[in-house]
Amino acid sequence: MKRLNISTFFGILLVIITLFYIIRTFYYYQVTRQDVQDIIYQSVRSILLESQDRIKDELSRDEPHPSTIRNLITRISTNNDLVSTLYFVDNNTIVFSSKPQLIGKQFSLQKGSPLLEVSAENIFDTPILYYCDTYYKQGTEYPFCVTAEISQTFIQKLFYDKMKHFFIFSTLIPILLILLIWWLIRRMIIIPIESLENVIKTNSQTSSSFIFLKEIDDLSLTLKSTFRRIDKQVQALEYMAHHDMLTGLPNRNFMQNYIDAKIHEFAKSNHNFTLLYLDLDNFKQINDTQGHDVGDIILKEIGSRLQKLSNTNEVIGRIGGDEFLYFTPHCKEENILKLIEQIHQCISKPIVYQSHRYNVGVSIGIAQFPQDGNNKVLLIKNADIALYEAKHTGRNHHIFFNEKLSNKLLHISELEQQMEKSLIAGDFKVYYQPQIEVKTNTIFSMEALLRWDHPTYGIINPDKFIPIAEQSGFIDKLGYYVLEQTCKTIQKLEKLGYPLSISVNLSTLQIRPALIEEIDTLVSQYAISPKKLHLEITESILMENLEHTIQILQELHTRGYSISLDDFGTGYSSLAYLGMLPISILKIDKSFTLNITTEETARTLVRSIIILAHALNLKVVAEGVEIKEHLDFLQKYECDSYQGYLFSQALPLDELIKTYFSTQTK
Repeated sequence: MKRLNISTFFGILLVIITLFYIIRTFYYYQVTRQDVQDIIYQSVRSILLESQDRIKDELSRDEPHPSTIRNLITRISTNNDLVSTLYFVDNNTIVFSSKPQLIGKQFSLQKGSPLLEVSAENIFDTPILYYCDTYYKQGTEYPFCVTAEISQTFIQKLFYDKMKHFFIFSTLIPILLILLIWWLIRRMIIIPIESLENVIKTNSQTSSSFIFLKEIDDLSLTLKSTFRRIDKQVQALEYMAHHDMLTGLPNRNFMQNYIDAKIHEFAKSNHNFTLLYLDLDNFKQINDTQGHDVGDIILKEIGSRLQKLSNTNEVIGRIGGDEFLYFTPHCKEENILKLIEQIHQCISKPIVYQSHRYNVGVSIGIAQFPQDGNNKVLLIKNADIALYEAKHTGRNHHIFFNEKLSNKLLHISELEQQMEKSLIAGDFKVYYQPQIEVKTNTIFSMEALLRWDHPTYGIINPDKFIPIAEQSGFIDKLGYYVLEQTCKTIQKLEKLGYPLSISVNLSTLQIRPALIEEIDTLVSQYAISPKKLHLEITESILMENLEHTIQILQELHTRGYSISLDDFGTGYSSLAYLGMLPISILKIDKSFTLNITTEETARTLVRSIIILAHALNLKVVAEGVEIKEHLDFLQKYECDSYQGYLFSQALPLDELIKTYFSTQTK
């Protein structure tokens, strides 16, 4: 058998080492490639969803600002190397784009792929991604899409570096290792046994070998620099996928994964934790009136304050818009209440920006693991349900979740879904309550009051369904319906010989510039006088956006419509505003009228309101007059008119005409 010489042995050994190194490097490349795929997919997904949320908020406004959407698209596209072009598609037409030359061009969704149907594995084969959604405006649903063209240049550059890395590791390094090892063998084994006459030659080879080693060292430094650059790019992508770019807080993705991990951890140790769902009060008004730039400053400041408030074992994240999630391991009620008080104090401090002071509050919904949910979806949902109740209870409130809230929300959701159908079916009906002149005891006007004759629940009063309609955006259709029915009624009564005026209550969300055109159109369509249509607003509506509201009311007053201030005395308006408002009627809230026979305070307030109104040349209508003693008091202090059960409750028009107008002198 032929002996294996030392050169052959070392040759085979070097080949085996080189093959092992190549296989290991290839495996490393595949694993790294999969990680980068996932990170790129999450980054693009986060960009599209954030863009869709911001654009949807802007489009849902009464008067969306195109410049805001255009600036948003340009900013997101500029700040993200992954996206070469970002554009907003409406009705297959590019309306806004980070590349102006694309605006107005047709775009077919077949050119791209839906975000929800693309996985991380095929993200490199999908140059165009889009996400479609809908927004509501005046109760109508409109579709739109946000589309992103993925920057193939950026991805190619990233993976060109990795391919170069792969080539170096799989080819060059094994060759260099073979040469180096071969040099070492020659240096340590072959050269010592050579004859002395080769010493000079050996020294010469040794000198050149040092130069060769220097070249290897330089190559090693270059490789290390390349690897560091690639690692930084991967870390940046990973940060983008798990953090909110505005506040730097963890985003929705991170919080969901974190809560999921904590559920598994706490379930094993049989411990509880608490989840607080935060929503800023008054933020939408600031954002709408001052612009998104001011809104972003406020969100960054609130995020910073909450971050400083949280302990090392607590996590706060921004999950979208003005909503935050706060994880805390505390579960005792006294500890939670103490934390909530700290959050209120932290957020309620005024934010000063460009010499303006901005005040925001926070509503909080609380859910606890495991009693309020044993998985992340249910836990976050129940915290959101508690938040919904807190928002409707009033500003700066907090609510702990319970099953009654869930059932209540289901009922509200049921009513919300049935509103459109009920409006078409005629289940919404306008009733009318007469307003009586105190001196003559005759009907001079009426108030239109909406009732919902639900097929299952019977008559539902406005205080139950109006907040639901406002929350869902259906209030526009409902308010227009009441205005149209009132105009029809005024026309009908005039034809019957009863030229009465009728007052209509306006919701906060109806006070917008488009309201003026809507009312003018209806008045023209039914050929009635603007003086016959009285518009009622409450103090709370007035103070919600004072400057904006006064401007619209002034325009309506100029066109001949009468404005009434309803529920006077129950809000927080200043008497100084009465002189600024174009109102002609002041309505005393029924909570005062009902108590004038039993409480001196109520008598003093009603008497003072009548004197104040007459001093300002305003008429006074007292609500809630139910007994003769109420009317006697109003007559004594010369109140102009009243309404209430003493004369009549609110009735359908036909019944009202039959009961009162058939016998009343025209």
